[in-house]
Amino acid sequence: MDSAESSTLAAVLQRLEARLSQQEDFQKSLAAHVVQVTSQVQELHPRQPLTNPPPGASSAVPAPAPPAPARCSEIRIAPPERYSGESGLCRHFLTDCSIHFEHSPHAFGSDRARIAFMISHLSGRARAWAMAEWARDSPLCMSLLAFQEALQCTFDPISTSRDKAREFTCIRQGGDSVCEYAVRFRTLAAESGWNSVALYDVFLKGLAPRIQEQLIPLDLPSDLDSLIALAVRTDNRIRELASRRSHGPMGEATSGGTEAAERQIFRQVPADPPRSPPRGGEGEPMQVNRAGLSA
Repeated sequence: MDSAESSTLAAVLQRLEARLSQQEDFQKSLAAHVVQVTSQVQELHPRQPLTNPPPGASSAVPAPAPPAPARCSEIRIAPPERYSGESGLCRHFLTDCSIHFEHSPHAFGSDRARIAFMISHLSGRARAWAMAEWARDSPLCMSLLAFQEALQCTFDPISTSRDKAREFTCIRQGGDSVCEYAVRFRTLAAESGWNSVALYDVFLKGLAPRIQEQLIPLDLPSDLDSLIALAVRTDNRIRELASRRSHGPMGEATSGGTEAAERQIFRQVPADPPRSPPRGGEGEPMQVNRAGLSA
């Protein structure tokens, strides 16, 4: 290779090297420009995720957690009424607390928390007893069932099923309305556990005589609820009629009166008093100008 060819080859290599250097500088400038544009876009949209993440990047970036469902506002139940140890009311207090525990289970993580809630709603002698048990760290304050049983045994007289049955069979309407009597009857019936046939007879037997007299000629319904409804309607009519008689005129028949009521009203009107027989020498029963008819 002569010197001319060598110089020509060297010139070509220099031109190629210069061109490669220019391309390298251009690529660096382009990469810097891309980085600048990317940073500007991220500043404008900081929360917008990349639409096309590079391969393999999706496994490294955790998926966003789904939004938590909105919790509906819970229905608030009134707290139990304070119990001071009255006989016959302990069971109602225990039932009140059970409803509260069932409705808000997340608020009571242990039996001791439930017992503390019950003690906070006691008063009087019942609170004094419970506070003494709590202060001495009694085993009763570790078990909800044991605390409930002890509270009931302490302040509610122990009544056997026979005592309950005797109280139930002796229930009477008395001077109450049938509606009030039915409320007392249903309360005791719920605790008795008797069947519907026995409850039917007990309710009918406890009605006041004035109601029974009205029901005797009727064809009584077969179920207890219908019997109670019939007795309530009968009692309401009797009371309404009595109210009309007491406020209405005695000589007029009321608009809602019945024949029996009218007869009773007429019986209340006194008859004319009988005349006394004439005395001797005072004249005969019928006189004209004090002259006897036989004169």
